[in-house]
Amino acid sequence: MNLKSSDLILINKLKVLCIVGTFPRERLKKQAVYFDLELPCDAARPARRDDLREALDYDRLARRVREFAGGTKFLLIETLVENVAALLLKEFQLRSVRVTIWKPGAIKDCQNTGISITRKALRR
Repeated sequence: MNLKSSDLILINKLKVLCIVGTFPRERLKKQAVYFDLELPCDAARPARRDDLREALDYDRLARRVREFAGGTKFLLIETLVENVAALLLKEFQLRSVRVTIWKPGAIKDCQNTGISITRKALRR
């Protein structure tokens, strides 16, 4: 990847049904949380050849986030966001990632509650 590139793949409000929360009612059934993902990339390289094989397959990436998060039962969204970021860095060999989770209805009279983190891969 071109380290001088400031290109980003953006995935906005990816809906995932999962169990997350500390209240007993939150442990009984899956609830919707929403992910925003910012994935640094070099868009010029795949664009030159118009070749998906040289691009990040963000459909596969989104499916993997749904599959992973949908199978978890964390108490905290902090734990969920850390684990999703680690998964993306490892499985998709990204240098960095910004992951935001929104949990609607977590606080009374508040449209959304969330957390956003940026993580970098360990040097290889």
